[in-house]
Amino acid sequence: MRKIFFGVLGCLGLVSQAYALGINYGEILVENLQIGTTYNLTEIANLPLEVNNDSDEAMTIQAEPLKPDKPIAGYEAVPSVAWIKISPAKFPMQPRVKHLSDVHITIPQDRKYLGRKYQVDIFTHSAENADGMNFMSVKLGIKGRLLFTVAPVVL
Repeated sequence: MRKIFFGVLGCLGLVSQAYALGINYGEILVENLQIGTTYNLTEIANLPLEVNNDSDEAMTIQAEPLKPDKPIAGYEAVPSVAWIKISPAKFPMQPRVKHLSDVHITIPQDRKYLGRKYQVDIFTHSAENADGMNFMSVKLGIKGRLLFTVAPVVL
C-alpha cells in the first residue's frame, strides 16, 4: 500500500506547470430589461466579463454563451444564444493577466417575452491557437450563469 501511495506522489511531481482560469461571472442577475433593446452590461452595470489567466502559460481563450442543460428553478433557458454577444469572444492571454470583454444582451421586439425570466451560461475556455493547436490536450474551462428578467410591461 505504501508503494502505491508514494508512486502516485512521485507522478504528481512530474507536473511542473500550473493551469488556472477564472471569471467574475459566478452568477449575475440583471432585471427588468425591455423588449426591442440591446444592453451592454459594462455600460449599464459595470459588469464586463473578467477573465483571469492564473496559469504559467500563454493561451488563447474563447467565451461563448450556451443554453443551460438544466436552468435553475424559476428560470428558463434563453430562447436563442444569439441574444447574447461577447466582444471580443476569442482573445490571446499572457500568463498571470486579466482580460475584459463586453457582454451584450438583445431582447427581440416581441411581446411574448414580457415578464419572462431567462438563464444563459457563459462558458469560458482554452481554445485552439491560430495554428489550430491547443496548448494542452485537455480543454481548460469554467462556466458562469447569467440570469435576466424581461420587464412585464413596455415602458
